[in-house]
Amino acid sequence: MSNNLFKDVVTLYEKNASPTIIRYRIEHPTLGNYCVSFNKFVTLLGEMANDNYWRKFLIPLKRLQFGLCAAPFSEVYRSDRISTIVSELQQHLRLCHKLYPDLAEHAFAVLSLLSKLIDHPEDPLLDKLLELTNVEHNTAWVIKESRLIVHVEELVANHQLSQVSVVHPNQLRDLTCYDQLITIGPSRWFPESVFTAPRASQIEILIFDWIKDRWKPQNVFSGPHKSYGSSTKVHINVEERETDSHWDNISPEELLIIIDKASALTSTMNRESEDEFENVVAMCLFLENDWVVFIDSSEGAKALVIDPDEDADNRISRIFAREIKPGMFILVRIGDGGDYIVSVANKIMGSQAHNSRQCQKRWKELLRNYVRRNGLLESSIDLLDLGSNVANETNVRNWMSPRSICTQKYNDFLAIMKLVGLENNANEYWNIMRRINRAHHKAGFEIRNLLLEQVKDLDIEILQKNGKMDFKLSSDDEGGLTAFRVESVLPEAIEVSYSRIGQPFQLEHQLWRE
Repeated sequence: MSNNLFKDVVTLYEKNASPTIIRYRIEHPTLGNYCVSFNKFVTLLGEMANDNYWRKFLIPLKRLQFGLCAAPFSEVYRSDRISTIVSELQQHLRLCHKLYPDLAEHAFAVLSLLSKLIDHPEDPLLDKLLELTNVEHNTAWVIKESRLIVHVEELVANHQLSQVSVVHPNQLRDLTCYDQLITIGPSRWFPESVFTAPRASQIEILIFDWIKDRWKPQNVFSGPHKSYGSSTKVHINVEERETDSHWDNISPEELLIIIDKASALTSTMNRESEDEFENVVAMCLFLENDWVVFIDSSEGAKALVIDPDEDADNRISRIFAREIKPGMFILVRIGDGGDYIVSVANKIMGSQAHNSRQCQKRWKELLRNYVRRNGLLESSIDLLDLGSNVANETNVRNWMSPRSICTQKYNDFLAIMKLVGLENNANEYWNIMRRINRAHHKAGFEIRNLLLEQVKDLDIEILQKNGKMDFKLSSDDEGGLTAFRVESVLPEAIEVSYSRIGQPFQLEHQLWRE
């Protein structure tokens, strides 16, 4: 172990040995009145909250509510955002008296309470942050979401707080330690490790007094083992700084529910045309800032990821799709271009690429046409009769997919060639498919090596803070790859069209404008 690493580990242990955690509850009656009234209105809507009309009203307000509870903003920015949202939603409600006469008054009342924040520009959250921050200490302000960090960093710069770092909770997983941590928002918003394995001996939790937050850390961090005497287990206590305010408390989870991602995903998929035999079984990954991507989840399917917990030489890897976990960064291509490995493989094949892809496309189209006429089960039986050993509905669907190159064994490929009338070209096509396969393998190594060149000098702290990063792999590459932090994984697999695989998209328009 190097001296620096040993020193970091010792410092980390010292920070964990005697942490002091104080929870401050901040009063802000104007913001509190808006938040409580808005949440009551959401309850009043009930199931109607999922209607398109009310979703357009609720989503920007929920984003705004979360942002105001999760971070301080400059007075100009906050006033501008509130004014814009109020103006747009008043226009949205212009026919509400006719469409929803029983709800219109309540909806306008919510906007009226929100408008009062413009007339009361005080920011008790920022005031408390400045009061508690020790300018002589190395301090970190911990912000729940990456998209808010840039605004907080502007405030830090404006107040000339050179010793203050603005960090995402995931940045508190390495050995970097601080003298003081100040988390903004209820403790349940943050991983337990922020408090149970703290990177500072002094932690303050800032939370508005209308938000519930009774959670207390478990006593999980122990001192050095002793073979005799009393236990050295460290007890973590949370001191409370209460106010005299009495509110209808809002749960931390209510503030986080900006959109029902599963419902929004279903709505998106229902609008798409389906082709039974063009669909593939996919995993759905919810990414940073409401991005979503589908990845092939068939057996053996892999995806390119960055794992921040690995050392620099092993951070880039292709892992089985089913091994992807929240906190990893998946590498995908935004916009036109599709699967990056295909474009690199085509460059490797050079002048042979066009003819090779046409051959691949031809036999797959012929196979799909046969399956459309005869069905998956009958086609699988026919392939078995023609010499295939592994033809079944799942494998036939996979062979038809543009995601696969060809079968693993020649006898299965020959059976397909016989089925679609290309038996005389079987050897030629097989050799072409092997060429494509070799090009894909070589492309995979090239992409990984290009990424390693960039990632080896990557400041992992910046990646963790931003939750997203673009990589341009070559001078003639117009698209490159983007790394997105995986926030969660939909438990159930889902059938989607092939064109959706690897193509990230956003569930909702970003109505909290950055």
